Amino acid sequence: MEGNERYTFVKGDITDYELVSELVKKVDGGVVHFAAESHVDRSISSPEHFLRSNVIGTYTLLEAVRRENPEIRFVHISTDEVYGDILKGSFTENDRLMPSSPPYSATKAASDTLVLGWARTYDLNASITRCTNNYGPLPVP
Repeated sequence: MEGNERYTFVKGDITDYELVSELVKKVDGGVVHFAAESHVDRSISSPEHFLRSNVIGTYTLLEAVRRENPEIRFVHISTDEVYGDILKGSFTENDRLMPSSPPYSATKAASDTLVLGWARTYDLNASITRCTNNYGPLPVP
């Protein structure tokens, strides 16, 4: 990516509205929101970092898009952990959010509901992906 005129790396804080809004003004396609705190164990020992990044950070991005560039697409990368535990089968997009590893999955579920609310209330073109952890070239037997 480096050296590509369409790529710019900016180091900043996702909760810095001034920075985020200036960047969002320049976007012509969309924002893909990957930023998040992760690691369940760390969320238990330091929950404030997860609230700040996963909730306030998502709010900041949504507000910047709403105010500065509401025509662009907003893609929020979430996690399957917002559904909670499952013993058998698979979750579907219509299943209830039941986070079971607070603060990690609880703050991710909160950010999901912010995206859904902003999309509905402010008519933002937003979507959420709830991926599962994957590793390697083949499924586990």
